[in-house]
Amino acid sequence: LPLELKTMASIAKKHYKENEHRAQMMLYTLMLQSRYEHASSDGVLVYLTDDGATVAQAGGGGGAGGGGGGQVRRGDWTCPNPSCGANVFASKDACFKCSAPKPKPKPELNPEPDT
Repeated sequence: LPLELKTMASIAKKHYKENEHRAQMMLYTLMLQSRYEHASSDGVLVYLTDDGATVAQAGGGGGAGGGGGGQVRRGDWTCPNPSCGANVFASKDACFKCSAPKPKPKPELNPEPDT
């Protein structure tokens, strides 16, 4: 799970570059997913300020009801959209993140003959 720590004087300044910070985290998660088969599609941004710390979820889901991330089970599939790549539950017909349709199964190369 990627973790990004951002330091700043005031949490009010967080909003100034929040979209850039989230985009950086998305890039980190995509790089990890391309390198590791079961990498998370989520990341965590922590803003450290003089007032304390604030945690912001970044990335593609996770958490309660968000889908993605977590343990991959038999039948789960990876979204074919190159800009998404989310892990999707086997029971779903479309990606929860970008709505790309579930890919059709590939035909077997050596099917068993009918008897």
